[in-house]
Amino acid sequence: MAQRGNYEMKTLYVVELCGAFLDSKGMVSNYDLDILERLSKNGMDIVIATDRSWFEFGDMLKPEFVRIIKRVLIGTHSGFDNILLNGAWTRKSPKCISLTSQYAIAEVYDTNDIKGEIQGIKSWCASYSPLCFSNHHNDFVTWGEEGGTINQCLNQMNQEHLHIIAFTAKGTYEELLPLKKKAIQLKDVRFTFYEDKSNNNYRICIFSKKTSQGIAISKIKDELSCDRVVCISDKMYDLSMFEAADVRVAMGNADEDTKAAADIIIDSNDKSGLVKFLLEEYIKNKCIGKE
Repeated sequence: MAQRGNYEMKTLYVVELCGAFLDSKGMVSNYDLDILERLSKNGMDIVIATDRSWFEFGDMLKPEFVRIIKRVLIGTHSGFDNILLNGAWTRKSPKCISLTSQYAIAEVYDTNDIKGEIQGIKSWCASYSPLCFSNHHNDFVTWGEEGGTINQCLNQMNQEHLHIIAFTAKGTYEELLPLKKKAIQLKDVRFTFYEDKSNNNYRICIFSKKTSQGIAISKIKDELSCDRVVCISDKMYDLSMFEAADVRVAMGNADEDTKAAADIIIDSNDKSGLVKFLLEEYIKNKCIGKE
């Protein structure tokens, strides 16, 4: 925390998962994890932002690594969700896609034989339990019959009164282009569409217009009573992340658009750029006003 006189400024650090938190191999060194865990335990509020769900997260990483990341992020923001599916995934108030748009999107999947997932939330007590339905077999938790259609998955989810919060898919640019075109036409949704370096393919995530990474960041900032937000990213697939930030930080491995929009450019994810920056922030802010 930085200090102004006797007043401590509280900072929220929002870190993009792939390309910032993780290195180019999708890993974090034991040294970096140790430092991140120590910073979190010492009061640094670190939140991961991604357009992936925990299911996809688990599919990318070894189970023990997912547990380590969760432990790193248990610091002073314990009980708060990280920014998953661009902020569509939240315990307290899910932002759903309208029924009309749900079936319009499902039709594009099925007409073009696009393989993908529907992300939903089931109300349970005071929180929401995440669920995922898929029209193909995959390695993460799935409900629905293998080989079924997205429309069939959607019917099943709505019969169970689930909150539909996002549609996701991976494939080539040409395969996913029909989904992008449909998302542009629908007035109540947002979407991210970009080349996914982790599998050399493209990825799309369609979610409610009532949310975004920026909206989710602002909400967490208010709930944690933070004075400023520092966002660290490697790509600008969601501009709202930088728009919500007081300080915009680009990784050394970031694309040129992200670097151009940034206030600070740090070392790459393969050279512990994130950990070096956060350590410098911690040391600098702890020293301000204490000389």
